[in-house]
Amino acid sequence: MHPLVLFQVMKYLPTRGTPISWHITIFLQYFITVILCYLIIWFFHRFVPFASFIFGKLPKDAKLFWQIKE
Repeated sequence: MHPLVLFQVMKYLPTRGTPISWHITIFLQYFITVILCYLIIWFFHRFVPFASFIFGKLPKDAKLFWQIKE
């Protein structure tokens, strides 16, 4: 799934220009890809039955990272 998401992110946020803009876009592509993959996997586990066959086991009480209280 990561290559598919990375390809879509690279399509809308291409790397070009000066070296500093290249580094910034690579960082943004990585950050956006990680967030999107996290949300896609969480969404599948939350709303699709038998999602563990596709992505592996996730705890039933798994919360989004902003819902976790210490």
